[in-house]
Amino acid sequence: MLISNVSTDLVLYPLHCLTIIIYSLFSDRYTFLGVVTFLTFRLTSAPFCFTSAEIGWISLAGLTVLPGSTLSGVIAQKTGILKVMVASLCLCIMSIQLMARIPTTLSIFTGVLLLFSGVYFCQPLIFLLITQKVPKIYLGTASSFYVLFCIGVEACRPLF
Repeated sequence: MLISNVSTDLVLYPLHCLTIIIYSLFSDRYTFLGVVTFLTFRLTSAPFCFTSAEIGWISLAGLTVLPGSTLSGVIAQKTGILKVMVASLCLCIMSIQLMARIPTTLSIFTGVLLLFSGVYFCQPLIFLLITQKVPKIYLGTASSFYVLFCIGVEACRPLF
């Protein structure tokens, strides 16, 4: 029994790491802030011409999914952490595509809700994964490294 758990961990660990790296590169909370910032510029120009108050209401609407982030743990217990993380990543990518390709207020609003959902569903699971995979003595270092990696990716994004 112990051997099968070890071999399963060795197979799944690279998948977890890959998912975390992909998520960090494409749709982490810092990228999420970058998308919301870019969205502000897009909504102030034609065809939208929104005021800053209207843009604030759209961004505030995205925060309504925050209480739903607690569901990610429940869903992850039933389906697995990796599946929820990959689904969250797909949700973020779909939201960015939706906002980029369809210039309507409804698509922007829906895209913001999907983007917030994807980010808020995945973040708790990443930290859960870190606490499960890293020895207790290195937890602070591992979580700080993850945040540093996310900030570093976001800082380098304008170069590409």
